[in-house]
Amino acid sequence: AIFFVRTKQEQDLPTPARLLWRKALHVQQTGNLEYAVLLLQSILKRSPEFLQGRELLRALAISKWKKHSAALSETCYLFLRIGKAWILSKKRPFAALEELEKVLEKDPYNRNANRLLYLIASERGMTETASFALKTLLAGHPTDIKALQNLAEHVTQEKKPHKAVELYDRILAVLPNDPTAVRARKNALAQASMQAGGWDQEASTYRELIKR
Repeated sequence: AIFFVRTKQEQDLPTPARLLWRKALHVQQTGNLEYAVLLLQSILKRSPEFLQGRELLRALAISKWKKHSAALSETCYLFLRIGKAWILSKKRPFAALEELEKVLEKDPYNRNANRLLYLIASERGMTETASFALKTLLAGHPTDIKALQNLAEHVTQEKKPHKAVELYDRILAVLPNDPTAVRARKNALAQASMQAGGWDQEASTYRELIKR
């Protein structure tokens, strides 16, 4: 069964986490980015559904990464962290998210870390976080076919077929005439046309009527 968890906004945070968030924003503005990262990681430990905090944390990591990407000496560290997150994801998914944030702090475009974040978020019904993970992955690896496919399927489920068409176009730019992508693009295009004409709502209404 598919279920969805509502993304938390600032007003949804418990008071201690909300105070930490405001402190993190202040600390970031003063330029103390390392402390801001620690505060944001602490917030996400308490409230993993707080997407705005995760987005800011990733933005800080990307800014740092652009200045000096993860050193080769950290490769083993990142590999072990991802392995630990994978093990934790089976029974302690939120603990796994904590581990992944430590990886993504060092390497925000890491394929394996973002893909695992996507999988965990999807399984927990955190759809916006799942989408965010794929978009981050694609920002660093624009031609990652698996991520493009996953995001296309994701936006289709969110009833955004026009976005799916764009993603399938990107897949076909890399894999021209791929039969799966061609077929999926055709379906998405048809859904987008129905949505634009309001036919999808009429069809939904008709289905509801015949159920009665």
